[in-house]
Amino acid sequence: MTLKTERIEARVEPDVAERIRLASQEREMSVSSFIVAAAVKAAETVLESTRHTLVTADYFTHLLEALDAPGRVHARLADAAAAVAVQPVFVVEE
Repeated sequence: MTLKTERIEARVEPDVAERIRLASQEREMSVSSFIVAAAVKAAETVLESTRHTLVTADYFTHLLEALDAPGRVHARLADAAAAVAVQPVFVVEE
């Protein structure tokens, strides 16, 4: 079992506290455990939504086709890359 060393506090309105108490009793959990479980679940949902992007199968197919297609040379970008290769914008000193 991991040692719990962090503390998080929140101030809530009395009716919110009562709803949390009642819900925690329904789950046969302490208020603290109930709040932590709910917060962890919400945190996982938020983090998961930022780690993955859901797209339709059609969109994904078009994306893969675009990635597999041969690249196009953009003259201005090629010129800029060539200029930097000859004259670096910055130098890393060792």
